[in-house]
Amino acid sequence: MLDWLSAWYKKRTAKTKRVIVLVVGLSGVSIFYLLGRFVLPLQGPDEGLFTEIVGILVTVFVIDGLRSIGTDTEVKKSLLRRAASTSNETAKAAIDELRKTGLINRGVLRGADLSGACLCGAMLENVDLSGVNLENADLSDAYLDGAILVDAKLCRTKFHRTTMVKVQLAGSDLSRTEFEKADLTNAVFKRNCLDKDGPRNLPSAKFIESKLIGVDFSHLKTMQGSTFSKCDMRRTVFENCTLERSNFTESDLRKAILTEANLQYCDFALCALDDVELQNADLQYTTLTEANLSRANLKQAALDYTTYGGSIFSEAILFGASFVKSKLGVDTEGKSYAEADFVDAEFDIRTVLPDGNHWNSSVDEDMFGKFGMRRIRDVSSYMDEYPDNESDPSNRQE
Repeated sequence: MLDWLSAWYKKRTAKTKRVIVLVVGLSGVSIFYLLGRFVLPLQGPDEGLFTEIVGILVTVFVIDGLRSIGTDTEVKKSLLRRAASTSNETAKAAIDELRKTGLINRGVLRGADLSGACLCGAMLENVDLSGVNLENADLSDAYLDGAILVDAKLCRTKFHRTTMVKVQLAGSDLSRTEFEKADLTNAVFKRNCLDKDGPRNLPSAKFIESKLIGVDFSHLKTMQGSTFSKCDMRRTVFENCTLERSNFTESDLRKAILTEANLQYCDFALCALDDVELQNADLQYTTLTEANLSRANLKQAALDYTTYGGSIFSEAILFGASFVKSKLGVDTEGKSYAEADFVDAEFDIRTVLPDGNHWNSSVDEDMFGKFGMRRIRDVSSYMDEYPDNESDPSNRQE
């Protein structure tokens, strides 16, 4: 029994230990007082001595105990002030001290004001930062895996090269927040599967060269004009999202799900869109120049007025897709892009070609050629380039 009590006591925090000592001390003083008062009645000098002893014990266990608790509160406030410092050394040291004392795991940073703090390289994994104010703070190179940043104020916060795997950002204000080369793999941007708002001001946040692998943005309706440039977004889910006028240039979206998404006026130039799900997606006025859509599912997708020069649609499924008034487009020098690769792409009678006519089995290669859609591979040039019958580079593997 004593061993169990000893082990249990050792696991308590410093503040809890003080409270335990205070309670036990008061209980002891009470028992001592009752013994002296009623069980062994004292008289004369003995009674005065007894009263003095009781007073000393009360001082030791009550006044000093309360003072210790008050001191602990002051230490916590001091560490929070230091954690908000613009000095990286001071702020990091405060976070380390909060971790050593165990305060960081008891929600001491929830709702804290750390605006403007320089927390570069801070260790904040699995820490509850709900409602924290980190406006204008710098968390570059920090470690935030599993951290809870729900309803946090992250306006103009910098997360350059920050590790944020499985971080929770639902309800946070991401106005002009910078995620540059950050790792947000499996990050959570929604409270639940029915959440259609997600973080506040998400469109004005910038994701540049960041990892967003497997992130679920599905059904969010507040993502217009977002920036996802040069990001790794494999298997990311944008199902039924509103993303019009967003910039995805040079991003890797292989096996991403964009079913029924609003992608009007988006820029997917030079993107890897292999095996992507775009069924019923609205891609009108979208730029797809030199993008790779090999094996993409574009069933009943709206691709009217898109620019597709130099893109690859080999083995793509285009049943019911519409290309009305789509074109190759021209580059910055005014030159037309190369033909788009539609080798082995699948059409059906519902597929609408750029001239407004439906595809049918009598449409010949000359007709496709007018639209810059190459349907037959140039076997001679292919064999010259890949003499050992290597795999076509358009069929990139993950």
